Amino acid sequence: MHRSLVFRGEMVAIRAEISKCVDYMEKDENRVEEVDSRLSSSVSKLAEKHAQLEDKIADMEDRLRRDNIRVHGVPENAETLNVLVFLTDAIPRWFPNLGPVEIMRAHRLGAPKEDANGKPVSRTIIFKLLRFTDRDRILKAARGAAVEMEGRPIRFTPDYSPHTFRRRLAFSEAMDALQKLNFRTFLLYPAKLKHRRILWAGLTAAKKMLALRWQPPHSLAWQQWANSFLEIVLMEWSVARMHGANHKTLQGWEAAHKLVKERVQHGRS
Repeated sequence: MHRSLVFRGEMVAIRAEISKCVDYMEKDENRVEEVDSRLSSSVSKLAEKHAQLEDKIADMEDRLRRDNIRVHGVPENAETLNVLVFLTDAIPRWFPNLGPVEIMRAHRLGAPKEDANGKPVSRTIIFKLLRFTDRDRILKAARGAAVEMEGRPIRFTPDYSPHTFRRRLAFSEAMDALQKLNFRTFLLYPAKLKHRRILWAGLTAAKKMLALRWQPPHSLAWQQWANSFLEIVLMEWSVARMHGANHKTLQGWEAAHKLVKERVQHGRS
């Protein structure tokens, strides 16, 4: 009898201890969840701030480069003296109606390279103009002319920061696909794909919209299309917000989200 009472007492004590441990674990779990929530929020805010700062730095660098032009496809060693003399002579021949421009300096990018056959690989030429208006005139003239050397096309592009260049390059696939569908698109600075009155800041959203063929289907697939469109609008709003879009832009995406959501809920109108 005595042993039984002792055993029961020990069991009660063990249960009490286990109960305390469970309470401690639950409290610790709640604290961990709270800390995890705060950390997730902080990481999200830091990521948003990082994206904004990265865009600002890229914008500053792009401004420093706004007088520059990159020339692609000029055969290596085409310049007899130096690149500056070559361009000073070539640009008036390439664009006879351009008028005078003042080039401050010019050079090729990177060290000389050779292909597998030992032939020199054409390096990009970059040159700086005295005025950014001259840069714009040259780029405009290049869009309306077919410049070639030794049967190869010569391309002229603005000089962007690596960050902006990567963002713009990411739209290449979507733009090529749109051109094949006979859509007239433009890539605005820094990296926004424009089609008619639609301006896409997010590449993923643009690609998804491309998959939807930009127009709602005239069939029972409307509900599925609208749900997908709603997801895209939300995605674009998030991207615009992360990149510090102005209040008017954000209001426009919020209004689009509200309109599509109402149509999804009440059926196609």
